[in-house]
Amino acid sequence: SSCWPWRPWPSWCPLAGILVVVSYNMAEWPSFVAILKSHKYDVLILLNTFFLTVFFDLVLAIETGLVFAAFLFMKRMADLARVEAIDGETDGKEILFDEELGEVPAGVMLYEVNGPLFFGASQKFRDTLQDINQHPRVLIIRMRHVPLVDATGVQQFREVVHYFRASGTQVVLSGVNPGVRAELQKAAVLEEQYIKPSISEVLHAARGLLG
Repeated sequence: SSCWPWRPWPSWCPLAGILVVVSYNMAEWPSFVAILKSHKYDVLILLNTFFLTVFFDLVLAIETGLVFAAFLFMKRMADLARVEAIDGETDGKEILFDEELGEVPAGVMLYEVNGPLFFGASQKFRDTLQDINQHPRVLIIRMRHVPLVDATGVQQFREVVHYFRASGTQVVLSGVNPGVRAELQKAAVLEEQYIKPSISEVLHAARGLLG
């Protein structure tokens, strides 16, 4: 009120306009509007953080936004995780195999896992594999697209291996990256001879297990 024309202008009044302009630019309204047109979960996090900032406290808004963003990230990573059966006779064999290997031997099933095996996705991995109606002599799990595995994923993996071995099925892994391999070996999930670097070596080992 002290900035009205009939009152003397205090020294800080000229700064008010500058602060308004700076605040407007910091708000990044084009980005704000663009996010409102994106995924509904991103919109929810944005609006939640915005209204908490306006009506409560900036620190509370940041903390709540980080928690929501973390849960959203975990959900998206869990949704990306897939466990798929691979048929050696499919047209996509040249994509799935590193080289021409012929047919997958009878008595062998091949599954490919995509995505991180963390606590949000490990249950899906376990349920998918344990829902297999048949019990092959050898189950190959290709893991070239598994970037990481956490403690829950290792535990679920151990239970899957025990489940199949109890029914007479040997589990062999292919394409495991060094970090995931180290975690599995540290937890004694699978012996080293059943973890192979390539699909060709895994199929060769599977033929040996078939006798």
